[in-house]
Amino acid sequence: PAPVVRAIRERVGAASQPDRRGLRVDAWMRVVGAEGVWALGDCALNGHPPTAQVAEREGTFLGRLFRDGNHLRLRGKGGAP
Repeated sequence: PAPVVRAIRERVGAASQPDRRGLRVDAWMRVVGAEGVWALGDCALNGHPPTAQVAEREGTFLGRLFRDGNHLRLRGKGGAP
């Protein structure tokens, strides 16, 4: 994995991030165990294949989430905005 992925994984701990291939994310692309951190593409482990098509959809999803300010409502919450 990329150095930034390794650094986040080390900081969060193996209990929250047991997979060395990338960062486990929830349905909102938030990195499990790291508040205020989102991941997409190859470094996000969300059950979808690490393909360009999936990364493009994730980018669109996160772009809209941030554009609409919904990421502020998600901070520290487990549910939807």
